[in-house]
Amino acid sequence: MKRNDILKTIWLLLFFSVVIFFLVLLFLNTIESQILSFIKVYGYIALFIFAILIDILVQPIGPEAGLITANILGLNNWAIIIISIAGTSIASLISYRIGKLFYLRLCKDNRCSKYLTFYEKYGKFGLLVSAMTPIPYVPFCWFSGAFGLPIKEFIYFGILPRILRIIIVSSAIGLFL
Repeated sequence: MKRNDILKTIWLLLFFSVVIFFLVLLFLNTIESQILSFIKVYGYIALFIFAILIDILVQPIGPEAGLITANILGLNNWAIIIISIAGTSIASLISYRIGKLFYLRLCKDNRCSKYLTFYEKYGKFGLLVSAMTPIPYVPFCWFSGAFGLPIKEFIYFGILPRILRIIIVSSAIGLFL
């Protein structure tokens, strides 16, 4: 695949990510009320599904929305933490794998070497920051897979900080609710 094709594919992926992000932002109140009613009806299963979807789609809602909703509804805080961790870990690995598939299709014969060098230098820290902050996390999972970040480093710089964030946020929510 030619360099122009690679760039077109990356831009197309980014374009759809931005469109989804703004659509979610536009309908945020409706989505939050749907999350509340979904978790209210289906409980822990809904929380698990929500945790997976939140970390597969690029959008401005973080895992805190499910944690807050589940706590408000009186679900067990430890169960909420475990289910959210399981969901976000599975979703992170799926996103990483999606990126890996793009890499295998687009970056044959070292055509992405410039991007790979950049990601090797700064990507781990971008992944770490996005896992712990409100910066969209999903694109960093894609890029980690796409640019060949070893799975061990992906777990250290992506999944473990994300788990720590869920534990901290859920504990703080538990204290105040």
